[in-house]
Amino acid sequence: MSINAAIDDLTSQVEGIAAASEQMSASTVEVVQAIQFFSEVSERNAAGTESISASIEEQVASIEEIASSAEELAHLAQNLQTLVVRFKI
Repeated sequence: MSINAAIDDLTSQVEGIAAASEQMSASTVEVVQAIQFFSEVSERNAAGTESISASIEEQVASIEEIASSAEELAHLAQNLQTLVVRFKI
């Protein structure tokens, strides 16, 4: 193999490596963009989950308050019934 052929072969290999390097660089950018996108989606989901959790806690507190009021109302009704029975003729 002549020196010129070897240089041409080496130049071709270097150009191939450079092209592959550019492709890898472009792929790396795409991967970084995809990771950033998924990170943003995860952050939005986390915020939504926190909001839902807060709403559920408020609903649970309201349900507990309603249950307490219903229990108190049941006791009042029972007391009223006891008082009404005393006044029956």
